[in-house]
Amino acid sequence: MSRVKGSLKTGGRKKGSKNKSTLQTEMFREFLFQEVMKEKGPLVKALIKAGKKENVPALKEILERILGRIKEPENKDPDITVNINITGGEADKARQRIKDKKK
Repeated sequence: MSRVKGSLKTGGRKKGSKNKSTLQTEMFREFLFQEVMKEKGPLVKALIKAGKKENVPALKEILERILGRIKEPENKDPDITVNINITGGEADKARQRIKDKKK
């Protein structure tokens, strides 16, 4: 059957309705968020403990959560050097290990 010119389209999915898989993904994401919020204390403690053991991805995750994600500059100049000074007993041990590796 052909449509009469000027008549409205009918049928099909309503505008703004979501796909079934999208709804399932959103429900799973909400469930996961609720479960993480219940266990956030032990999760954060485990992440900090891993960071103290020089787990670089854990340290990066902690810093990004606190400071926000660091964006790389658009014009990357290879002549620019950034020095970060960390003080404390663990920092001194880390510096010594780096020096030993260079030898």
